[in-house]
Amino acid sequence: MTFTLPPLPYDLDALSPYMGSRALDLHYNVLHRRYVEKVNQLLPPSWKVNDLFDVIAQAEKGPAELFHAALQAWNHEFFWQCMRPPTPAASEAWGPLRVLIKRDFGSMAKLREGFVHEGTHLFGSGWVWLCMTPKKKLVIEALEDASNPILFDRYPLLVCDVWEHAYYPDYGPDRKHFLTTWFDKLANFDFAAHNTRRVLQALL
Repeated sequence: MTFTLPPLPYDLDALSPYMGSRALDLHYNVLHRRYVEKVNQLLPPSWKVNDLFDVIAQAEKGPAELFHAALQAWNHEFFWQCMRPPTPAASEAWGPLRVLIKRDFGSMAKLREGFVHEGTHLFGSGWVWLCMTPKKKLVIEALEDASNPILFDRYPLLVCDVWEHAYYPDYGPDRKHFLTTWFDKLANFDFAAHNTRRVLQALL
């Protein structure tokens, strides 16, 4: 199987001014493309795979370079869906996600506070995730490098990339400013709400 770079769900300038077209172009057309190409380069011809999940599962015990490339390719594909072009009104959680946020964090404001804190204080590069446990509890996971909640029996709902290339072009070293702005202006809670319903259905 040959993997291809999936199309962005919006134009390169659609997230401006909160994520500029230069930053998004570098992130998508150079870095994400590189991970997809690396997967194709390293994938053994004998492996039977249908998607990146299959590659991740088979490569978890090696080869490490393929494992990390597949994780990063999947993480980025998911990340693009976790953003939407900014509008005057912030994206709002609805349905079961709204109920679970109230139960597990107390409010959207508390979720925001925890999400920004965990992402800001993650040492080095990585990702900050909103995910669900098999017991249907929402948790925030700040994971290093290419790591993904699926490796720890978690279900991803929303993610923000906190590798330096995600925010340095627009925010310099101010990761907290980036995360706060991202949560308020770009985070796609409609996508997270759909993911929540899908995961809850799978856990029945």
